[in-house]
Formats: sequence, structure tokens, C-alpha cells
Amino acid sequence: MGMFDYLICEFPLKHNPPIKVWQTKSMGRHGDVYRILSNGALQRADMGDDDAPSKVPDSEYRWYDFRGDISFTSGEYTYEAKFYNGFLVEICCTSAPGS
Repeated sequence: MGMFDYLICEFPLKHNPPIKVWQTKSMGRHGDVYRILSNGALQRADMGDDDAPSKVPDSEYRWYDFRGDISFTSGEYTYEAKFYNGFLVEICCTSAPGS
């Protein structure tokens, strides 16, 4: 079992960070991968043992009905995303270089 899950954010982020795959401890910590689409929808996919988060095919993702907050980080950048019924309501940057 992984110590964190992965998150891919296609939604535009403040500071335009150059990160494609983020880490989060806000979900189940099973090594699953979550994706925030550009329209704010949240999706989830089971990740196989040999898969890289960025290599999970689109066909594996399913809409994820989630209410709550997801904090995700790269170490340098940290964001907090609030969801209601599986859709992004608000997102803010809580930590960035130089801020």
C-alpha cells in the first residue's frame, strides 16, 4: 500500500507550475491516481503496480463523486482544492516559491 496517492491536474493553476503529477495524502493513500479535468470534474483510476501515474490510459478513469478538500503538493508548490459532488468548487495556492 502506498503512502500517498497521485493527482494529475489539468485545471489551470495559479503560478502555472511545471508539475504534471502531484502527491496527495488527502485521499485513501492506496497509490491510486486522481485527475482534475479542465472543466473541474474529478476522476479516479486504479493504478497497477507497474504503471506510472502519467501513463494510466484515459479509459481507466471514472468520475469520482467526492465532497471535501484535497491538498496536493510537489514539495515546492501546494494547492488546496474543494469539491462538491465530484466537481471543483474552489482552488487556491497555499505555498509557492517566492510567496
